[in-house]
Amino acid sequence: MRLVRTLIGLAMAAALAACAVSDARQQNRREAMTRRIVDDAMAFNEAYHGAITAQVLLNIMRASNRQPRQYTSMSGFTQSGGSRGASVSVGGVELSDLGESWGQGEFGLESSRSQTPDFTVSPFETDAFANIVVRPTDPLLFRYYWDSGWNPDLLLMLIVDRVRIVPANGGPYRDLRNSAGTIANDCVNGNDEGGCAFVLAMRELAIALSRSERIAAPTPEAGRCGPFAVYVAPGSATQTPRRAAPPAETDPTCPVEILVGETRYLMALRSLDDMIYYVGHLMRRDPNAASPDGARYARLGVTAPGMPLWADERVPLFRIVDANAESEREYAATVTFAGRRYSAGAPNDRFCYVEGNLEACRNGAYGDGSGSVLELLVGILAFNQSGEAVAPPQNSVLEIR
Repeated sequence: MRLVRTLIGLAMAAALAACAVSDARQQNRREAMTRRIVDDAMAFNEAYHGAITAQVLLNIMRASNRQPRQYTSMSGFTQSGGSRGASVSVGGVELSDLGESWGQGEFGLESSRSQTPDFTVSPFETDAFANIVVRPTDPLLFRYYWDSGWNPDLLLMLIVDRVRIVPANGGPYRDLRNSAGTIANDCVNGNDEGGCAFVLAMRELAIALSRSERIAAPTPEAGRCGPFAVYVAPGSATQTPRRAAPPAETDPTCPVEILVGETRYLMALRSLDDMIYYVGHLMRRDPNAASPDGARYARLGVTAPGMPLWADERVPLFRIVDANAESEREYAATVTFAGRRYSAGAPNDRFCYVEGNLEACRNGAYGDGSGSVLELLVGILAFNQSGEAVAPPQNSVLEIR
């Protein structure tokens, strides 16, 4: 009898010990599962970002070589679980769970393999292609980027196709087109024809904006278009300067209009495909401007990171380099094109501010604008696929109403 009690006590002690071990193991499992979910989610985020950004870069390179561009939609990743490993069980109960469940039966082995994520890549359907790729950019989206503080010169160079500059007093207006085919050598040394006339006018506008105060735009009369942003000289405002209000619904047939002092700027916007073609065109090699380091540079520059618009310090709008281990790891996008690997979107964490001493920030370590260009194009691609982006196209003619 004493032996029976002893055996029962030992069995109970073993069961309690098994439960304690099982509880600790379950906690370890929960922690491991949490880490795996987080790691998988971030890995999918990185993979999706890499795929979409690389698609933009690949089409820029196609445009640079005058080759057809192709756009595909990519679904999100779906992971249904599954794991690689083996399971040993007795009577259908895993050995690791014997502290919680008891059973009897045959001995067995079971193995499973990890499942790869499910996703779909396919060309856009006709209607989707028209709305996402070739439809002019929604004026509302331009306002989002403008009001959120993006560099005006980058938005003006990349998104605006043409502009009509109208004196508010009713004088003669100018029509300028942002044509990449007539932009060379960053539009310096007196080059003021064609696309360079547009570039120089937009640089003057950007400088004027940096020296002005923004005030509330008037509500347009019914059936008429009006400016979404109004700027006046500092100290001349009859209204208190304000932060930009959230964008409101606008007539998509109206051109984007900005009023600066006594000058109106009425702008027609590009489509996403136009922007990608524009960047690709600017990347075409100029025999009169050899690259100093073998990389491919855009023939147009934008304001350098960390520098004010009026500092006249610019970096290339876009730059493509031969891929290496560093660029594969750190650049925003890397693709294979014509049998070689290329990267664009170098990281740039530069910041410089010395009060009253602009020259202290002219150290030349500016990089390029490729990362911002890719971010902007990917953002427009994402917006164009959303429900709120489906809207009538803009008029192709700049009407003054």
